[in-house]
Amino acid sequence: MSSDHRFLMIADEAVDHLERLMKRFPHLASEHVQDAVESWQKRGSGGIEMVMPGTEADPDEALVESAIALIQDHMVEDVMDRLAEENDVEMDYDRLIGLVGKDRYIGSLRREIIELRENSVSMEQMAELWNSMGKPALGQEQWTARTISLLLG
Repeated sequence: MSSDHRFLMIADEAVDHLERLMKRFPHLASEHVQDAVESWQKRGSGGIEMVMPGTEADPDEALVESAIALIQDHMVEDVMDRLAEENDVEMDYDRLIGLVGKDRYIGSLRREIIELRENSVSMEQMAELWNSMGKPALGQEQWTARTISLLLG
């Protein structure tokens, strides 16, 4: 992952966290912070178009539509397996994120966290599992119990 890409992912996460805090505690956010968050979101990563690996190689809108439909109800790895099998394409995490977008990827991760917690899997165990699978950690080197907990909001 390039340093620019990593920076943009971290900045997006920071803005997302600020937005959640502003919603929970609107009286604490200064007008300057509110304007900055709104501006960043309008321009999409500070006016820089973030191109995920794989997006340039996926002009097939049917693949994009299929990926988006699948990610709504399935876990990330299941979607990657199904897309690879049904479309005879190579699929990895970066390519899938490029197809479905960061928000849908995060939504799938949140659903997976809930399912794993229902099965008594601890945050530490999830982090270990996701790291061993090579699942992208949203701007971090690796998953930790804390980053997984923060993902739930």
